[in-house]
Amino acid sequence: MGNLGRFRPFRCPILFDKMGASPNAIAANRKTSTIYVSNGGGSSVSVIDGRTGTVTATIPVSGGGLDGIAVNRRTNSIYVTSALQNTVSVISGQTNTVTATVPVGFQPTGIAANRKANTIYAANVGAGTVSVISGRTNTVEATIPVGSAPFGVATNPKTNTAYVTNLGDSTVSVLAPCPN
Repeated sequence: MGNLGRFRPFRCPILFDKMGASPNAIAANRKTSTIYVSNGGGSSVSVIDGRTGTVTATIPVSGGGLDGIAVNRRTNSIYVTSALQNTVSVISGQTNTVTATVPVGFQPTGIAANRKANTIYAANVGAGTVSVISGRTNTVEATIPVGSAPFGVATNPKTNTAYVTNLGDSTVSVLAPCPN
């Protein structure tokens, strides 16, 4: 069975309150102990108190087809993609309201936030691109071609680098700052 003794046992699972229709992505703000769930079938984001597992709010997000979700804990902003509307909705974690809707490329799915740079990366699976969004202005600063069918995104704030999985050609694109 391997060396399982090196691992600490898991805590007992906590069952959260019922989410909206088709919960499909989750992100946590460890600074506020708040969890956000995108409900793709219900056009909403469920807000959960991470200490109690209680749904404290349901935020309506227009357009439907919600997919990826990311949190910038430094700004307490939440970003959720809508593959049907080709947008990223920006939610204030303080007010639990949508504060902006950013048009991006075709069929955005995965999304990640670089908290240090206040930059958001949305993978546009249908366009083969990544939209780079300024968290300060909530506008697209660049659209970068990557591999075929980009889907997942992760960031490394220390190196200001984003990593994108490309389903269509089984590759990973690395988006790093250009040297001077």
